[in-house]
Amino acid sequence: MDMGTSRGDGTELFYARCAVLHAARVAGIAAYDVVWSDINNEEGFLAEANLAKNLGFNGKSLVNPRQIELLHQVYAPTRKEVDHALEVIAAAEEAETRGLGVVSLNGKMIDGPIIDHARKVVALSASGIRD
Repeated sequence: MDMGTSRGDGTELFYARCAVLHAARVAGIAAYDVVWSDINNEEGFLAEANLAKNLGFNGKSLVNPRQIELLHQVYAPTRKEVDHALEVIAAAEEAETRGLGVVSLNGKMIDGPIIDHARKVVALSASGIRD
């Protein structure tokens, strides 16, 4: 079906991206964003990859090997993110050991999704940590 749009800054794909992301989450599977076909436009690729990450995509489909390192720059956690994730996990484990129903770290509440995210960050760090 012709949607009557042209490829622009990515806003024309926002609904489709969110629909795919939602369907993947409901199905319990990973969601990967669409390709960036302008292989010589690294700045555009990085901007779109950051958008995909911020929306919640697990990664991005690639069409050129040169895009692999660029994608790692976006998706690989930083040392600061890994350290924070380890602190979250340690606080959650300590609270569980002590039988506490509420977990906080540095004055902020930590709930299940935050703990799950911390575990994902640590797992992702096994593939590399960016500067």
